[in-house]
Amino acid sequence: MFDSARFLIFLSAAILLAIAPGPGMLYVLARALGGGRREGLLSALGTFFGGMVHVFAAAAGISIILAKIRHGLCRSEVSRRRLSLLPRDSYDS
Repeated sequence: MFDSARFLIFLSAAILLAIAPGPGMLYVLARALGGGRREGLLSALGTFFGGMVHVFAAAAGISIILAKIRHGLCRSEVSRRRLSLLPRDSYDS
C-alpha cells in the first residue's frame, strides 16, 4: 500500500543525496580555485570522461556475463544445476 509519509521521507533523503557534493565535485572545485578556470574545466572533463569509461566498462562486463550465462544454460544440464538457486539435494534423485 502507498504510504505518503514514507514516500516524503524517501524523497527528501533522495534530494539531499542528489544535491550533496561528492568527491569528484570537491576535486574540481579545489582545482578551479587553486589553478583557475582552465584547470577547473580540464578537471571537470577528466572526471566526466573517467566516469564514462567506468560506465561503458561496467555495461560491457554485464553484457559478457549475461551472454555466458545464457550460453551455459543452453549448453548442458550441469550448467543449469550450477546456476540454480535450489539446494543440491532438492533436484538430485
